[in-house]
Amino acid sequence: MYKIPASVFESINDYGNDKEKSVLHVLTPMRISVNNEFFPRIPKKNHKAVRTALGLTKPATIEFTDDEMMVHDKQGNVARTEKMSDFNFVQFGAIRTMPIAPPAYTYSMTMVIGVQERFYYVLNPNFMVFQRLSPLLKQQGVTVEDPFDIASLPSNEERENYFNKFYVERIKGTNYPLQLKWMPFLI
Repeated sequence: MYKIPASVFESINDYGNDKEKSVLHVLTPMRISVNNEFFPRIPKKNHKAVRTALGLTKPATIEFTDDEMMVHDKQGNVARTEKMSDFNFVQFGAIRTMPIAPPAYTYSMTMVIGVQERFYYVLNPNFMVFQRLSPLLKQQGVTVEDPFDIASLPSNEERENYFNKFYVERIKGTNYPLQLKWMPFLI
């Protein structure tokens, strides 16, 4: 099982940096596309209005097809491409992001993609990516690591109840923090 370096959690990327570059060094909030299904699902009209109002740039996307991964930059251009057959593993995890109303928290999905000597660190609020991406990875013979047992998560909407039950126990022996110090506007 891959042990994520603690430094990955210390400097979560935000809209101020080039995500297609920082995704190799720190947990980076990105939209995820699995065979043209986007996570999170945000209506484009509302999404653009919110981004414009907050002065944010277009989010970067990491896209998965049946046999490859492409990292898109803010302009939508493919900045990096990796063949799934070159993946060593993909680890899905959970990170406690912020209290909704103590003692309740919210959680986001982490994904570490090990490709030869490189690691991609992705953060996304939608755990449905696990159900959509795992079968594609297994078809390609990629090892799927699931230390937080996301496979048993009933639905994305039930993530807080699900992870509140055992999150503290699951992070023991890992470098996952009890919770992120701050949470950037994700997507």
